Amino acid sequence: MARDRFIWFKGEHKVPSKDDVQSVLTHFIGEAGTVEWRKDQSRFYMVLQGDPSWPFTDMDLGVHNPHGEDKGRSRWIEVYMGKDNIDVMTRMMDEYTNTVADGVAKMIARFWQGQLEDDT
Repeated sequence: MARDRFIWFKGEHKVPSKDDVQSVLTHFIGEAGTVEWRKDQSRFYMVLQGDPSWPFTDMDLGVHNPHGEDKGRSRWIEVYMGKDNIDVMTRMMDEYTNTVADGVAKMIARFWQGQLEDDT
């Protein structure tokens, strides 16, 4: 399932520039991944190293790994740049990727004084 983390910018607080967001994402992810801009989609792709993981692998919970044994599958986060918002989204990602995406959204909202939408 996809998950969106919308950051809204209102009044004097404006969506940061594409260059500023790219710089922050690149320094945030460091050697753990890459950041690439997809102009045709108005978004960044943060591609994380490694295969999706399932932290509950060694526990008999009666719950299966939603990622299966899908080695070689990418982990990625999309960061969409809108006119009055930024959407940090994941699609069918593992716990690690979702946690990184949560951190990216919180960091952007905090630094540029956007309002992070509560999805609970």
